[in-house]
Amino acid sequence: MIAFSGRTFILLMLMLVPVFCTDGCSPTSICGKIQFQRPNCKDNSVGLDFSKLDILPARSVLVKALRQGQEIARCFTGLDGSYVLNILDGQPVEVRVFAQIGSLVDVNVNASVSVDLFNGASVNIAVVDNDGILDKITSGTKKPIYNVVLNGGLLVNVGSVNVDLTIGVGFNGTDFTDRSSAPFAILDAALSVMLKVCPLKVGLQIPTLFINWSPKNSPITIGTSLYVKVGLEAHIYLLGAIDIDIDEFDIAVIAKLTLKCLLDSVFRDDSIGGIHAIGDILDTATAFTEGLTTALASLITKEQTYWDTFGKNQQGGLIRLDLLTLPPLNQRGPFNEIVVANAILRLVLAIMVIGFKY
Repeated sequence: MIAFSGRTFILLMLMLVPVFCTDGCSPTSICGKIQFQRPNCKDNSVGLDFSKLDILPARSVLVKALRQGQEIARCFTGLDGSYVLNILDGQPVEVRVFAQIGSLVDVNVNASVSVDLFNGASVNIAVVDNDGILDKITSGTKKPIYNVVLNGGLLVNVGSVNVDLTIGVGFNGTDFTDRSSAPFAILDAALSVMLKVCPLKVGLQIPTLFINWSPKNSPITIGTSLYVKVGLEAHIYLLGAIDIDIDEFDIAVIAKLTLKCLLDSVFRDDSIGGIHAIGDILDTATAFTEGLTTALASLITKEQTYWDTFGKNQQGGLIRLDLLTLPPLNQRGPFNEIVVANAILRLVLAIMVIGFKY
């Protein structure tokens, strides 16, 4: 394991995201761009705002060409969401995009995410359907990976260009008609963490990460969103129960849990863990882990405010924390994760203002 140093800590904040491009389209290829929709938090602090949707590139995700269920070709999108599938036999194919980064274990065709993208690390992440079950035994490879089909499910001719897809949120104001964008929003938040952490050291040994999400994931079935280890695999469970608590668009929550995975598996974590609420008095090691991952999630997502939405129509409530605002005096101390997060953020911001030599 390796520990944080002042140099690597600042690099984590400031490292530029590397560029990853796909090859150009040709007469033997199919190419296009994959995007997804994601709502943000309402300005009036009462939940998600579905009237203002960001349209973001689906970065580094797996795209497959299939024919009668058999894989013909695969590639990964670039950081702009573009993809190029090379179809050597020139026959039409079905094109599907998967909420997956890296090959995991189903390598049928030689294709992989550029090693330069992750500084030599092997990054494998998939968003899988756990069907509302909190299972700390079964491998994530046995769970279906979320995916969507392009071109309305019709076969795509080789040589086609601009075979694009924008994966929609599917919220009509009162209910979801389609939740296809959720797995890709989840995956993108986890990817943002990897793109910042991997430049710290060449070839980081990162475990395969399965993010378990389902509309059946409720406080009754899984308790809360959490990180656990299953053998050599890392697993994150995310809430997805409509009108109760959904976390697929709470990017700070996802980033924090991804950072917990890395802290536990790659760096060092002395936390005893356990379920807790904001403001609880924690063991100092646990408070440090919680505060550190909250602060880093804030810096990576470029959000000073940590928010977690829930309730009716995903607008019934909100945990909204300004991490640069300290809690009341009687709640301050190393036992409070928000105090720890506040101290780390202020330290980083001060270093960025006065400059830092290393």
